Amino acid sequence: GWEEWGLGDPNINQVQLCVHVSTRTCRDFDQLSQRLSKRYRLVDPDMVGRGHSDWLIDPSAYAIPPYVAEMLVIIARLRQERLDWV
Repeated sequence: GWEEWGLGDPNINQVQLCVHVSTRTCRDFDQLSQRLSKRYRLVDPDMVGRGHSDWLIDPSAYAIPPYVAEMLVIIARLRQERLDWV
């Protein structure tokens, strides 16, 4: 899952993807996202196994390649030509 901010204004086409480290959650970006939501569309995902995301069946799958794959899926779903990564 993820949280999105700044969706109410159709003129916002700058996207910031705010990704936490593996032991945190998307809630880490609430204050930042709230402040920047008038200028940007912010997407704050929960990495797999954190926050609102599902747990993996195989604990050994918590590694960089699945995290990268998850981010590629999110980026594809956003359909943006450009985004900034925080």
